[in-house]
Amino acid sequence: MAPFSLKVDGSSPQCTTPSEKNAHRMVSVKVGCLHINPSSKYGRRKLLIQLLALCFVPHVALILQNCTTMAQLSSTLDASLYLDSEVRTNLDIGETVMSFQAERVLVTKSVFLQLETPHKSRFENFICVS
Repeated sequence: MAPFSLKVDGSSPQCTTPSEKNAHRMVSVKVGCLHINPSSKYGRRKLLIQLLALCFVPHVALILQNCTTMAQLSSTLDASLYLDSEVRTNLDIGETVMSFQAERVLVTKSVFLQLETPHKSRFENFICVS
């Protein structure tokens, strides 16, 4: 007999080796919302799938968060580009109005200068005003 072998007594009701244990003993474990029997092949598969799926939940949450953030930023960018074009249009209109006003000032000054000094030519009045 080997020095490390197990001795089984025929009169003992308890088993002393793992091979003699009942392999189909029902042990129900509640994991999350599932009741899983880890001693069965189906239960081990369910547990493995659940553990793998739980690893990906934070990654999926981050991807969804990034997608929604990018969608919001895209709509914000579109709105800001639209507002930028509106502001540029209004600034161009303002510059046009200011040009018209400057032209009116020049015309008005030249008209008043012609009334005051009739002997000057129009070209001289324009040079004096500007």
